[in-house]
Amino acid sequence: MPRRRVQPSDLTLRLEHYLLRYPTSDARARQYLKRLCRQHDLQDAATAVEDALARARTLGLLDDTALTRGIVGSGAGRGDSRLRLKARLLARSLPAGSKALANHDEWAALQRFAQRRRLAARLLAAPDAASRQKIIAKLLRAGFPPDLVQRWRASVSHSDP
Repeated sequence: MPRRRVQPSDLTLRLEHYLLRYPTSDARARQYLKRLCRQHDLQDAATAVEDALARARTLGLLDDTALTRGIVGSGAGRGDSRLRLKARLLARSLPAGSKALANHDEWAALQRFAQRRRLAARLLAAPDAASRQKIIAKLLRAGFPPDLVQRWRASVSHSDP
């Protein structure tokens, strides 16, 4: 049975269904609707697109600041660096200079990252300098600043019993 053709009046319902499955930014939602219009050859659907976006904002399904706070909050729990969080926000078409990102505690994130991967114990048990350098490189690749990584390394070395 062939699918029914999408009409401009269907865009609101399609967007709501999409946003319930995939929390996304305003820009990505707009791209989705425009792609839907192109796929179904909807001409002059610009007002229907704007109406669908406005309804999603009214319902609270489309809120860039809440989505940004959620991404930064979950990244902080995982121990993501500020640089990695910026990249994640930019990949989702969200503003990377947000207030939530400005409040990100880089030192706590580094400690959480190292704790989750048991890097302190591995650093202390490393048999040679090359092994220790690999652990430090892991932190640098994760996006943590070199001075913070050196501070962490010094704190681990001094906490050795």
